[in-house]
Amino acid sequence: IQRLQTVRAQLSVQGFPSIPADIALERPHRFRLRAHLPFGTAQQVDMGSNDELFWFWVNDRIAGVGLPGSGPSPVIFARHLEFARTPARQRLPIEPKWLIEILGLISLDPSAGYEGPFSVGPDRVAIRTSLPTSRGHLVRTITLDTRYGLVHEQQLADATGVLVRATTSGHRYYKETDVTLPRHIALQLAPDR
Repeated sequence: IQRLQTVRAQLSVQGFPSIPADIALERPHRFRLRAHLPFGTAQQVDMGSNDELFWFWVNDRIAGVGLPGSGPSPVIFARHLEFARTPARQRLPIEPKWLIEILGLISLDPSAGYEGPFSVGPDRVAIRTSLPTSRGHLVRTITLDTRYGLVHEQQLADATGVLVRATTSGHRYYKETDVTLPRHIALQLAPDR
C-alpha cells in the first residue's frame, strides 16, 4: 500500500467522546490526521508529516488543558533531522516517521536482524528487532497472525519499558485492491516518557 485515505475515521481518547477524523497518507513520510467536532467544522487535532518536517497540534481548550484567555494552542513542529533536539520529543514518544507503520502498514527490511518468530498464543507469533533512534536503540516487537500475516500488535520499548503499543483489530479484506486493513487501531503512549 503506497497511499491510503479515509474521511470516515473516528478518533477517541479515553474519557472523551469520539470525534470524526480524516486520515491521508502516502509512503514513505507523508501523513495527515485531522479531527473535528461532530457538530460543525472546528478542528481539534491536526498532526502530520511530509518529506521535510512534522507537526502536531491539539486544541488544548477542548482537551481541558488550556485556560480561557491563555491564547491559541501551540503548534509543535520540527524538521525530521532535528526531532531529537526539540521539545516535541517530550510530547511525542515516537519518531514521526513511524506514524504510518503504527497504523499497521509496516515494512520489514530483509537485511535487519530479526529474532524469532516466537509463539505468543494461538495463531500468533512475534518477531523482534533493534532500531537505532534519537533515543538510542529501541526494541520493536511485532505480533503477527500465522495464517494471514496480519499485524495485530506493535510495541516500541527502551530499557525502561514500553513507549508505545499499537493494537489493530477488525481487519477487513478489500477485494478491489486485494489488501486487508485494520478497522480499529488502539494506540497507547507511555505517560511522561
